[in-house]
Amino acid sequence: MKRVFLFFSGLFFVSAAIAQGVSNHEVAAFPVLHRHYYSINYPASWLVDSSGFLGGDVFIKSPKQDSLDRFSENVNVFVQDLKGKGYDLLRMGKESEEQIRNMVNDAVIVESRLDTAASTPCYRLSFKGLQGKFSLLTIQRYYLKEDIGIAVTFTMEATKEEQFENLSTSILDSFKWQ
Repeated sequence: MKRVFLFFSGLFFVSAAIAQGVSNHEVAAFPVLHRHYYSINYPASWLVDSSGFLGGDVFIKSPKQDSLDRFSENVNVFVQDLKGKGYDLLRMGKESEEQIRNMVNDAVIVESRLDTAASTPCYRLSFKGLQGKFSLLTIQRYYLKEDIGIAVTFTMEATKEEQFENLSTSILDSFKWQ
């Protein structure tokens, strides 16, 4: 069963640069990416890859700001059919948290909680950890509807949390079931 969510916590290892801070109003004007099970808004300047990179449904990464920009902030969406596996949001989140603690160097869980008050109930999981020379902050939301599990992840350099706070929240909040 733990293999089922290995791809969710593996999202941390998908590296992706620095975007300008944006307001919630600007995010509303972002293009909407419509997929089979969901839709999500993203900055128009970001590159969308729906080739199935690393088994994901979609990979969206920021452009490089300049020649010194070493890391591309990114959004990843993974979709998995969980029919007959007995998953609920709490189990999805707790299993992923356990895998993060076992797989991510110097992992520190920042948030891990079920959010049933959100417009779309989800499990929120965020953590800091090391990937090679990068100290990253990864924010994940897990969704479940009719046995379809979806993990949406925003990954940024940990030192850029303030710069990307509005953008990451707005992108993650834009998730909608189709």
